[in-house]
Amino acid sequence: EIFQGETQVWWGFTGSTGGSSNAQEVCVTTSALGLPPEHSVCEGDGVDLVLQGAQSGTISWTPIDGLSDPAAAVTYAQPLVTTDYEVVWTDVCGDVLTEETTVEVLPAPQPTLPATAEFCPGDEVTLSVTVPMGGTAEWTDGTMGGEWTGDATGVQTVVVTGDGGCSGSASTTVAALYPNVASLPAVGPLCAGSAQDIVWPPEAENWTVNGVAVASPWAAEAGAFDLTYTDIATGCPLELEFTIDLLLAEVPVLPDAFAACAGSGVSLLLNAGAGATVSWSPVTALDDASAEQPFATPSVTTVFDAEVTDVCGSITTLTTTVSVYETPNPGLPDTVIVCPGQEATLDIVPLAGVAAPLWSDGSTGWSWTGDAAGWQTVTVAPLPECPGEDSTFVSPQNAVAPTFEVPALCPGDFTFIPWPAGWDGWEVDGAVADPAGLTVTDPGVYFFVANEAASGCDVAGAIAVPTGALSPMGLPDYIELCEGQSQTVNTGTPDPVYWDDGETGSIRVISQSGLYVATHSTDCGTVADSILVVEVPCGCAVFAPSGFTPDGDLINDAWRPVFECEPEEYHLKIFDRWGGLIWQSQNPEEYWTGGFREDDRPLDAKLFYVRDGIYAFQVTYRDPTSVVRRIIRKTGHIKMLR
Repeated sequence: EIFQGETQVWWGFTGSTGGSSNAQEVCVTTSALGLPPEHSVCEGDGVDLVLQGAQSGTISWTPIDGLSDPAAAVTYAQPLVTTDYEVVWTDVCGDVLTEETTVEVLPAPQPTLPATAEFCPGDEVTLSVTVPMGGTAEWTDGTMGGEWTGDATGVQTVVVTGDGGCSGSASTTVAALYPNVASLPAVGPLCAGSAQDIVWPPEAENWTVNGVAVASPWAAEAGAFDLTYTDIATGCPLELEFTIDLLLAEVPVLPDAFAACAGSGVSLLLNAGAGATVSWSPVTALDDASAEQPFATPSVTTVFDAEVTDVCGSITTLTTTVSVYETPNPGLPDTVIVCPGQEATLDIVPLAGVAAPLWSDGSTGWSWTGDAAGWQTVTVAPLPECPGEDSTFVSPQNAVAPTFEVPALCPGDFTFIPWPAGWDGWEVDGAVADPAGLTVTDPGVYFFVANEAASGCDVAGAIAVPTGALSPMGLPDYIELCEGQSQTVNTGTPDPVYWDDGETGSIRVISQSGLYVATHSTDCGTVADSILVVEVPCGCAVFAPSGFTPDGDLINDAWRPVFECEPEEYHLKIFDRWGGLIWQSQNPEEYWTGGFREDDRPLDAKLFYVRDGIYAFQVTYRDPTSVVRRIIRKTGHIKMLR
């Protein structure tokens, strides 16, 4: 600034002639003004127009419309439309400067909503406004977008903001409608096919039944219906579930039969159902042919028909028989024979409408089955007033099948077995047999059935015909004995058995070498057999240590069986406690050091070592000192401890 912004300055001499006579004046003004070339405001808003650099002097804004002070450096502009303003500043020196600016009025969104928005029960209100391109809309509950849906009552306001930042709002009152619920008169129950008129109430209109429009009155039948209607006061559509029960007439029930003693009567116990009417025929022997349960007194068995008209008008005809009984005679036989393994059956002809008879053992029924000896009595009572009784004697028979002692049958022979007296009707193996007896050519078991004449009972049995054929002896061809040993042999045949050295018996003890011959004889022939006893040196014993300690101290670190000879066909196997093979060798000189070898790889190529514990071994070999050169097997257990 020049002279600190003062427009008048003094300068001159400082002598005694000072004063106003020495005053000199110069005019200094601003050489430039500052005013933004344009302003933007939303419709209805304003903006401060600030003219910068204008200090002393006069200011004039044009046009003056929408300005708060057209002569001030700072004036508030609120034009209705976009306006170009010019400001003229005349400084104290009389110089004039001009600036221009444009105030652009941006249009503000003008959303519109109805004054109120009403909704019916179960519905929602949907409000919508137009949102400018690139703008936003926000509702009272925070919902964003041009559409709001809900049932919250109260004032709902929306603020719409355009892409230029100008906004406008609108409000509406959301109110719930409370329509009057229509009521219909109670109807029913109704019979199938019948209907009752229902008049629609005056406060509702537009009635539908199961989706079909129905005018008043509605001819309603039994069933379940979905009704819809419109409440006239509010215009709200409503739904109503309406049910008319179906009147189910009771099904009439009449027993098929009744029983009465001669000279008495019985009530016909018909259950016709509520509201039903009855007509009986024939009317004779009935005290009231229109009663639901008349009393019938027929003199003979009579069939009655009941015509029942139910509450809905349907007609059903039922039939029953009234049996008239004299005192019954069950008609049992005097005696019943019961053979072994069988039961007696007593039958009585059933009487219609009569309870099952009672037997003396407490059972009931028209038939009795059992084998209890003694009198069996039955009581048949059509009614307590006219019971009938009868009895029979049940006589169980103790018939026992005959037995037969048949000698052994030699091959090629036959035998005749005569039948015992007092038996007839013989059948053997399902075929009729000779009345005199049975001729047998083959040993075996023959099954028969015969009738005992004394009791008349059929009895089953069997005849065993043993074979006399001689079976060969079962002596081995030879046996080996060590010196000083003995062995027991068995011929496998029954006694008597004779040996060539004077001994007898099918079982004997042999302690010396030699050839022994045994003979067994029966009526069917003779069989013989021999055995060679050989004395052999028994010097190839084997010793198997009970344990070893493979701990690397060079003391008892390995294990193998030790022989008194050079065994042949040697095979050693080691097993764990579960029977799994863990090591084997066919070299009698090879030791087991506790390793696991699952194949034939060398000893120094073991996969790993097994844990301490008890292991089983099996060694087989052939004794080279034996004449027969038999295979010997030895088993046992080894304890390994490191």
